[in-house]
Amino acid sequence: MDMVFFRLHTGEKEGNSIKIKGLNHKTYTKNLDKPSFDKITPFTVAYYLNRPNIEIPDFINVPPFILSDKYKDIFSLLEPAIEFKGIQLYPDDKTQYAPMPTYWIPYLEKTDCLHKDSEIYDIGTAKKLILQKDAVIGKDIIRPAGIIEDVWLLSLIAAEAVLRRKPFGVNFEIIEVRE
Repeated sequence: MDMVFFRLHTGEKEGNSIKIKGLNHKTYTKNLDKPSFDKITPFTVAYYLNRPNIEIPDFINVPPFILSDKYKDIFSLLEPAIEFKGIQLYPDDKTQYAPMPTYWIPYLEKTDCLHKDSEIYDIGTAKKLILQKDAVIGKDIIRPAGIIEDVWLLSLIAAEAVLRRKPFGVNFEIIEVRE
């Protein structure tokens, strides 16, 4: 079977998804590098706009990309080099029986893995990602270098592990891998 990876897309822009507030956008940036990640406190508190019938997805691009508590252990198991910082969310209206989810900001060094046939716009975003096979062998979770977007790619094993847990608010795009 050919090697395949999947781009994880979050779905927080659809429906009545949770809207997080109270995170400093100078600290919590779209494309965290290691020094920026290290400046974030190990665990922080933030709030969300509480509305009727709120939907709480498992993966959100706040920014930065965050994942719900039930996926932290899976990501750690599949890629031990990932580091995490926590965010505890509370409803902004202090409703006693509202959900109070925990999310995690993952950090993983970017991997130089883009194939020469990948198509990148002049502004640095990806038009078409193609991965270099020898750069991704043995990896289950990667963040590709060479683009400005914070893209998370999962191997078939990792995507199946996520899907077995029935995530809410996520979809996958197949990413080609070439020699």
